[in-house]
Amino acid sequence: MGSGHDLERWHDFYLAIAGGAATLVGLLFVALSYRLELVKRLREAEWLALQTFTNFLGVFFAAIAALSPLGDRHIALILMALNTSLLVASAFSARQELRGTPAATLAYHFAPNFLTRAALVGAAGMLWLGHPLATLALAVASAAAVGFAARNAWNLLVRLGEYAQRAAK
Repeated sequence: MGSGHDLERWHDFYLAIAGGAATLVGLLFVALSYRLELVKRLREAEWLALQTFTNFLGVFFAAIAALSPLGDRHIALILMALNTSLLVASAFSARQELRGTPAATLAYHFAPNFLTRAALVGAAGMLWLGHPLATLALAVASAAAVGFAARNAWNLLVRLGEYAQRAAK
């Protein structure tokens, strides 16, 4: 295992991922601030906003760790710790907040969040073990997490718009 040399080849990718995740988090905050009263009223919307934010945060952590000058094993430890904490916090929150939510809703909105966080943790584990496909796995997990978080953000904003229209009638 090298000292980050495999990740250096992915430098531009992680710059793009970090920039994209940070930008989308900013847009999420701005968009939600216009509908904050609706987000607070709808339990599912509040939880979806939190999951979307933590997905972007997990990707941002992965990108920052990958861009750091630390060796692969140190990066792997950082990624495993940060994304495992996000995964555990999300699972605990889901257990408390989403009782009674239909299974189809959980599968569509929330399962991908957990799976992408688990994939980030798994990729970090591969990096720790020196697996030859670790950097590719980390890149794929990061891209999937951004994609699902962007999808969740869109769904959240559409739902809030629909709810606002119904409330206005």
